[in-house]
Amino acid sequence: LLPKELEFHEARWSADLELVDFPASLIKDHVGARLPIKSMTGHLGQRVHVEGNPGKQLQIKSDLEFKQLSVDAPELFLAPISGADGRVTFEVDWSQNRLRLLRADFRANDIKFSLQGDVGALNTSDPHFRLNLAGLSTTVSALRKYFPVKIVDSPQVGNTINSIQAGQVEIKKAGVNATLSQLRRLAQSGVGPQIWFDAEVRDIAGALGADGSFPWRGVEGQISLAKGMVTFRNVKGFYGDSRFTDIDGSYVLSATEKGKLELELKGDVNLVELKEQVKGRLFSARAAKMASSLQDLAGRSKIDFALKRFAGAPLQFDGKISLENARVRYDDHSFSEVQGEVTFTPNEIKTEKLRAQMSGSPIQLQLALRDYDSDDGTFDLGIESPGVRAGVVTSLLLDTGTLKDPGIVRGAVRYSGSFNTKIRRKFVGNLDLLDVQVTIQPLLQPLRELNGKIKIDEAGIDFQNIHASLVGFPASASGRWRYGEKTQLLFDFSAPNLDITYLISQIDPESSDFYANLVAEGKIALSKGRIKNFEFAELNTNATIDHRVWRLTNLTAHSAGG
Repeated sequence: LLPKELEFHEARWSADLELVDFPASLIKDHVGARLPIKSMTGHLGQRVHVEGNPGKQLQIKSDLEFKQLSVDAPELFLAPISGADGRVTFEVDWSQNRLRLLRADFRANDIKFSLQGDVGALNTSDPHFRLNLAGLSTTVSALRKYFPVKIVDSPQVGNTINSIQAGQVEIKKAGVNATLSQLRRLAQSGVGPQIWFDAEVRDIAGALGADGSFPWRGVEGQISLAKGMVTFRNVKGFYGDSRFTDIDGSYVLSATEKGKLELELKGDVNLVELKEQVKGRLFSARAAKMASSLQDLAGRSKIDFALKRFAGAPLQFDGKISLENARVRYDDHSFSEVQGEVTFTPNEIKTEKLRAQMSGSPIQLQLALRDYDSDDGTFDLGIESPGVRAGVVTSLLLDTGTLKDPGIVRGAVRYSGSFNTKIRRKFVGNLDLLDVQVTIQPLLQPLRELNGKIKIDEAGIDFQNIHASLVGFPASASGRWRYGEKTQLLFDFSAPNLDITYLISQIDPESSDFYANLVAEGKIALSKGRIKNFEFAELNTNATIDHRVWRLTNLTAHSAGG
């Protein structure tokens, strides 16, 4: 005989239960008060073995199969789960305030993992999760679908996960030790020891979503999170057309040093893309301005780069790029076959021996840009060459010069000073001229077959043993141009034969302010010459030029009359 009232909640159970084609919507109705699930559809089949007292403690073993399971829970998942098939086997100890998960194996058509741990404070609104996960292997899309990442109230986390479009993830181990409220506040409080994982990624592809960024693909490597620090090791992959062979570093998520970043990378970069990244203020506003001033930067380069960023502190970095047959165009000047190393830090960009072809001529450059991101920034540029086309030099130094000017110039020059103050700049050099042609105002004809040496220092320009064809007549000169002096030019001029009448006809006094402002002193020696029909020989005189006015003193000469 059975008692009149059966108190099942006081009895000890030992039962087996089998559910066939159980509607998933009933699960939603049962747990909806505790979990923010909007809807759940699909079918479940379950075998359950129960031992214990339902009012105190139960041991439950279950084998649950689900088909076409769909879950819409926008407060948990980034997107609804749709049409999932799989199986879950688990063994738990349940009491009114705690759930011990002895083991749980989840298998679906696109993901698998194992889970164990416990959930405490079940009878409160803030349960405590202590869970360990292992053996997870899946695609990024499946991970995004099944994991309740929106528990962490952080749009940045969601955007980061959504930016990953493809790839494979293997989580060797992971865990959580936090209350529900702590998990929801991670974005504000920072990640500490509450969450950890050790994972490996393969064939990751996606896009950063920022303006000017390039897609990344084929990314693989090891990523871990421990004590609030994300660490990545042996990461390699492609960013745009650039390939990175080794990336190591860390990023701090904890509240004490949140945002601290340390990064080291090596790779092979596309210089066109690197220029675009620097223009987007990857490093600084002045670096972006310098990159924008380059009309062209192309080719490839090896890169070795280290970066550190601390919260509230300026970016620190130290890098080296090794150029291999790069191309650069600045203003009207083109550099090709650029080879050599360039080092850079927040305070300096430097190269010791950069070889290149400048408009088809070989050169070697030394360059240092110091404090380039401040108003006190300076530059120091040195160029030397065994021989460049004269047009390259004349177009740089003279307003009348063009890249087509014939001849060869060899030697070295150095240009240094302040970015912002021209008066603090210096230009020095030693140049040998070989058959150069150059236009110099106020002459209507260029100087041709110009040979000799030019020495430039801070005080002026020395002309040494200059020989040239002056309006068709051979001539020689030496002298010095002095900056800032009242008498600007000191000279010695000589010619074996000169038609002065023709020379004067080839001078345009109105062509420039140079001749109008010129003040000069010198000596003139002509072996032979003529003025109209008057011929003379052995002319020697002192000469002064003062704002277009010529004065000849102590003049001696010979003519047919004596």
